[in-house]
Amino acid sequence: MNCRFFTIQSKLNVYNCGIKLKGYFIKGIRMKKIFVLVFVVMLVMNCKDSNEMGSNTNIQSGKEGGKEMNPIISIVEIPVTNVKRAIAFYEKIFSIQIEQMEMGDTELGVFPSTQTGPSIVLTKGKEYKPKSDGVLVYLNAGNDLTTVLSLIEPNGGKVLLEKTEISPEMGNYALFLDTEGNRIGLHYSK
Repeated sequence: MNCRFFTIQSKLNVYNCGIKLKGYFIKGIRMKKIFVLVFVVMLVMNCKDSNEMGSNTNIQSGKEGGKEMNPIISIVEIPVTNVKRAIAFYEKIFSIQIEQMEMGDTELGVFPSTQTGPSIVLTKGKEYKPKSDGVLVYLNAGNDLTTVLSLIEPNGGKVLLEKTEISPEMGNYALFLDTEGNRIGLHYSK
């Protein structure tokens, strides 16, 4: 597989297989290690009983017109300064279990993943700096954003934009700062 590692301005790292994005700085040194780690984590997570995870999100199917879709984005890393604090925050607001692990001097918190969507990893390392004005990642907040939004501030985050309708067809979105200072979006599509 031809995978490349892209560092985008905010240090939010996006992995992409087989697509060359014009204008982004390509850096491939750690890709093999991260790819192997994520592959192993995905295998472990897929072996676990999905009922143990208790997710309140309603993940959409990876099929369009009966055909399996091939997503462009496969892994998203959210930089953190304190992995345990970030894991506790995201576990509480999304009602999920995040697996903590280390790879060399990099600490990771790996979200449960689906086979069709991108993997999300909380990452603490030398090159990872949380940022509130860089790339914005939107996480699926299930059928209603208000449940997740109501848990953000009691768990150390800050709501920046309450639930806002994009359009009746496109659903709603909201914005928040996590405990690490990252600006993150929430989205619900009807």
